[in-house]
Amino acid sequence: MKAFNVQVHREPHANAVVAKISGDAGIEHIDELERHLAQLAKDAPSVIVLDLAELDYIASLGLGALLKYRDELESHGSRLKLAALAPFIEQAIKNAWLQSAFEIHPTIASALNAAKPQA
Repeated sequence: MKAFNVQVHREPHANAVVAKISGDAGIEHIDELERHLAQLAKDAPSVIVLDLAELDYIASLGLGALLKYRDELESHGSRLKLAALAPFIEQAIKNAWLQSAFEIHPTIASALNAAKPQA
């Protein structure tokens, strides 16, 4: 089992934060996931993109935490985007019938491009 890890970096040309979540987001890591997500929202970016390419596992409680987080962000005028989903994570979201609950993008770049204001 891989350790749970969140790495955060700001995108320099947009009011967006990209967070790379990797490892195992099993039941034992849900509190840690929620703490990291709350930290991401502190600067009130308009968009938070979660890079899930290296997330190996997410428990149903983790999916619930993402839904709760999405709702909290939207209540403050921000948006959550999921990007670069690992195959297992994509399947878990589909199995839970949550694909329409999240804004999902195939790549980080496509999530950031979709976040740019239209001219």
